[in-house]
Amino acid sequence: MSFADLQCRVFAVVVPLCAALACSLPALAQTLSAEKQQEVDALTKQIAANENDYSLYAKRGFIYLHANKRAESEIDFDKALSLNPKWRKGYIFRAEYSEDSGKFEAALADYEAAEKLRPLDASEFLERGGIKCKLKRYAEGICDLDKGIALKSDDSDAYVCRAMANWILHGAGALVLSDLEKGLALSPSNLRIRNLLAKAKRESALQSQHN
Repeated sequence: MSFADLQCRVFAVVVPLCAALACSLPALAQTLSAEKQQEVDALTKQIAANENDYSLYAKRGFIYLHANKRAESEIDFDKALSLNPKWRKGYIFRAEYSEDSGKFEAALADYEAAEKLRPLDASEFLERGGIKCKLKRYAEGICDLDKGIALKSDDSDAYVCRAMANWILHGAGALVLSDLEKGLALSPSNLRIRNLLAKAKRESALQSQHN
């Protein structure tokens, strides 16, 4: 198998695995219940009376978000952040639905804005690392995954995503095998990880024969 073929096969695994790191938003109904519509109506009236209160837009945006009304929630979150650029949670939530919508660069920009206000936590590092890997920015992704794993070492998907990124960059070496073994130890019933580890061992053995 050529290195190009290996890259294609491994990349086909990287994207879904790294996608698992991000907290994808639930695909709920796209209509509001009567109760939620009343809440939206009440917030809309409050906004009309106090249009510079970012928290009102944020609250209405959350309601839209959980009803899967993406366009409306994005408008409200954008407005809330324009009124209060220091609303850190707003950047994180907007990054999540941007990532879920395939707007990876926009998601990274919001993670960077959030990081300027306060250092990222473990989950945020892992999510950003996963996005960078999906953009094929593997070295940068690995850097974020390293930081996330250092803070939170019980996420099997994080180890597997880092293993796949290293596999593409450097081949199935010791780092790849180690991360896949750690991922499997955390999720021993995961056949996908078990199969990847077996494949990595075969590739590693072949590489050793050619060296």
